[in-house]
Amino acid sequence: MYLPKTIEEAKELQVVLSKKVVTEDKFNKIETVAGIDLCYKENKVVLAYVVVDYPSCKLVDKKLVMFSRHGWMFYKPEFLCFFEGTYIVEFFKTLKDKP
Repeated sequence: MYLPKTIEEAKELQVVLSKKVVTEDKFNKIETVAGIDLCYKENKVVLAYVVVDYPSCKLVDKKLVMFSRHGWMFYKPEFLCFFEGTYIVEFFKTLKDKP
């Protein structure tokens, strides 16, 4: 994942990424739904992941992963993808079955 080195680069990259946003339903059938959230404690990042069956909402998978914090950017709401995205992408690459 490319990480911008400055806020100005982050702004430019967000414009590029915004053009890739899909705003219409392109799913034929939804079988599972996943969610990810992150929290921070000192120099650690904790990622929680859950997958549920759709539409029953029965638990299919769950994981809790801890990373050493390595982000270059401090928390800034407008740039959350650069703050949290690196951990999410890193985690997602480890999944054998992707929802």
